[in-house]
Amino acid sequence: MKLLDVEAVLSWEANIQQADPKHEILKELDDKTTSYVILSHRWGVEKRDEVRQHASYQKIIKSCKQARKDGYEW
Repeated sequence: MKLLDVEAVLSWEANIQQADPKHEILKELDDKTTSYVILSHRWGVEKRDEVRQHASYQKIIKSCKQARKDGYEW
């Protein structure tokens, strides 16, 4: 299962101007041995610079912040 790395997402967001576009924020992990939370979301087709302005993007950032607060890495 591919999972979002909470710290990588939040670090990316905090340093968006210096972020490496090739930096991986998804990782293939064993869902039977990895503790994670589920966020259900679907993306439409958007230009990269428009994505951060959508409520959908903010939903992911806020979910990652909550996951980190609750002690989840994925």
